[in-house]
Amino acid sequence: MNKLYFGRYLPKDSVTHDFHSLLKFCVGMSLILLVGVSNNIYFLLIDIFLLLVISKISKIHILILLKSIRPFVFLLLFTFFFQLFFTSAGDFRLSFNNLQFSIIYTLRFFIIILISSLLTVTTPPYDFVKIIYFLLRPLKYFKVNIKDIAVSSIIALRFIPLLFEESEKIRIAQKIRGEEKSFLKNLISLDDFLIPLFYRIFYYSEQLSITLMYDRNWENILKVSKPSKKDVLLFLFIESLIFICAFYV
Repeated sequence: MNKLYFGRYLPKDSVTHDFHSLLKFCVGMSLILLVGVSNNIYFLLIDIFLLLVISKISKIHILILLKSIRPFVFLLLFTFFFQLFFTSAGDFRLSFNNLQFSIIYTLRFFIIILISSLLTVTTPPYDFVKIIYFLLRPLKYFKVNIKDIAVSSIIALRFIPLLFEESEKIRIAQKIRGEEKSFLKNLISLDDFLIPLFYRIFYYSEQLSITLMYDRNWENILKVSKPSKKDVLLFLFIESLIFICAFYV
């Protein structure tokens, strides 16, 4: 149960974990935008190196972090081969330019997933709910019920790790009984895997939703804390570097 899945928070005592969640989220979005407009392979490789350095600072082992990218391997391979064999006009042609574009687009997706993974690993899920609630607050003037959106976000953020955790529990139970099956066999096994899995997920989701239905002072509960001066200065420094890099991509 110590495996790291995409969307699961891994508590550590590090600078990245202690950094203000809202500012960290803004830095992550700025990096994603910067990567999205970059067409330089060398710059993208430098980004990967810097992200690996950040993971080291965050005390997150590189191999553990890369495991969270496993669910997106098919997407990365599909992106690479699609850009490799098809031109922007939709013609089937293999060329050096296609190879260059396929590497760039695949690296973009890889870095964006890596940034997102670092954010989820170093930020508690509850802080993400606070960020969502904070960003949606202007919609209150348009009579949008942002409280329900925030509560739904709590359930959604908890659902992804819960799916993997319950799957692991069922697999361990099968192993203890001497009935362990491969991943593909479990996917087509209704009685032994799928039905117990969905039963547990629906049960925990229902319990969580019932708990969240009780009236609370959501304004105070989901209020984003004020960042410290140290966090603000670090945020301005990082954003300045990102702004400077934007002129060279």
